[in-house]
Amino acid sequence: MDVRARGPRVVHSNSEIAPVTLAGDGHQDIVRLNCNVQTLQAGLAHRTGVSVVFAQVNESGFFDSPAGRIERLPAFCDIRVDIVGHSHTARVRIWAPLAWNGRFLATAGGGNRTENEWVTDPEGTGVETYDMAPTLASSIRRGFAAATTDAGVRDERDFAWGLDIATGEIDRELATNWHHKATKDMADAAKDVLTELYTIAPSYSYLVGTSGGGRQTMVTAQMYPDLFDGYWASCPAVNWSHMSLTGLWPALVMKELGNVVTPDKFEAFRRYALEAIEGASALEDGFLTTLSFPTLDAYSALGRDTEGCVLTELDAEIMNRIWAGPRRRNGEALWYGLPVGADTWGTGVWGIGWIGYEMRKGATDAFPLSYATDWAGAWIQRVYDWDWRTCSITEFEELFDRSVGELAEYDCADEDFSGLKASGGRMLLTHSTGDGLIPPQGTVQYHERIAEALGGDDAAAESVRFFLTPGGGHSSTADGYGLSISLDEGLSALIEWVESGVAPEVLIARRISRTTGEIEMTRPVCRYPLTPQYIGGDRRLATSFQCPARDAAVETRL
Repeated sequence: MDVRARGPRVVHSNSEIAPVTLAGDGHQDIVRLNCNVQTLQAGLAHRTGVSVVFAQVNESGFFDSPAGRIERLPAFCDIRVDIVGHSHTARVRIWAPLAWNGRFLATAGGGNRTENEWVTDPEGTGVETYDMAPTLASSIRRGFAAATTDAGVRDERDFAWGLDIATGEIDRELATNWHHKATKDMADAAKDVLTELYTIAPSYSYLVGTSGGGRQTMVTAQMYPDLFDGYWASCPAVNWSHMSLTGLWPALVMKELGNVVTPDKFEAFRRYALEAIEGASALEDGFLTTLSFPTLDAYSALGRDTEGCVLTELDAEIMNRIWAGPRRRNGEALWYGLPVGADTWGTGVWGIGWIGYEMRKGATDAFPLSYATDWAGAWIQRVYDWDWRTCSITEFEELFDRSVGELAEYDCADEDFSGLKASGGRMLLTHSTGDGLIPPQGTVQYHERIAEALGGDDAAAESVRFFLTPGGGHSSTADGYGLSISLDEGLSALIEWVESGVAPEVLIARRISRTTGEIEMTRPVCRYPLTPQYIGGDRRLATSFQCPARDAAVETRL
């Protein structure tokens, strides 16, 4: 395939994702006719334990999901497929629009779930425009046939579902489903069903996911490189056995040192870091533009003007430990910490981060996100109701060693993507330096190992391209203070690369107001490791920046 570099362009709208084999009015009648259990089951006759259990055309314009009513939907065939395993049955949901663009888009999950969440938009603000993860609804609005799977996990225990309470052990069937198997099974079944429904196979297939879904996407690209033509992993939860416990660290440090650093103090440290590292331009932007993850001594903020917030030495000690990341008692780094300048204390647009706050015994107290406590309790110790407050720094070190030693099979950390390169598949990898939930330094390190394994950056770029955006948060162009790649921008770039051979060199990132849905800022994002240079004009506009010539890669070391 001829791979040509693609330069900067305007932000995409939904309509710019061009159809491949659009289903016209006549073909839509055939789709209506084929949207029934008996017809679609014929496409699965060669698969054991795979059954279509529901199929019905929905032309109402809405769907009543468990999370509420989803509106603004085109006419589609609503299909449900059961895939029976040894002890569990995975449920696959397929939404196939009558007006089809000829493509199949598999939607990955989040956290340690493979099923895409239901996203409603009761106020009509267009939430899908700044959510980076595709949903069934946002996919069919763009003309894609889409699918998602619950991998057999229908447990309300948040992240702790992996523990079989009856046996006191990890449910290995469910864990394997989550790690890779359910995604493969979903894709195979969905392609067969769609071929039967439309009487033609999808022209191209894609898998897109963010956060835990980004991990899911990368694992699939590595283990089943021929399953999809293109993959996009954003903010991926790679190095799972290392990363998961990191979310316990900030609250644990505060507990052990007997001091709670409140959100206003965290924000004072964050804004001090912006000024100390990049000066007035960072304060104007609200984030750091560097991609090199600078370090800073929080003690240097003491005695400075912090907008009326009095910072103590104990506050600074805690901030330094959070920035440094989890450490052994001897000071050895275990994993990456919060990027300097990022927000992780639950005060951002969505409140996504490692630290939450509650009133406890009449005072403000901090607590960690549940994915970290559930991983430490249910998955590592096989204790469902583990109390994180009983944990010490010493025990944390032991838990970390057990996580890496016993559960690394669920990681996404293998740098060998030679199968993807051999298959001709393409993978887009994106992350933001301000992610306060999944340390982006880990993604940078992983990409560098992938590139080295594929023969260097230029050779790797034939099949894997990485874009690191400055200051953006986790999984949304409305989270964090900086910029992220929107769903339409990333998806359009991936399609152009796969179907036309035009490899992306520059993407346009955006920051969107969570309250109004309006675009607040745009900026070009150069293929890693380049940073766009300011050439004059309004710093909120992408046209005021340009990408320089390529130079040496950014190094990230523990």
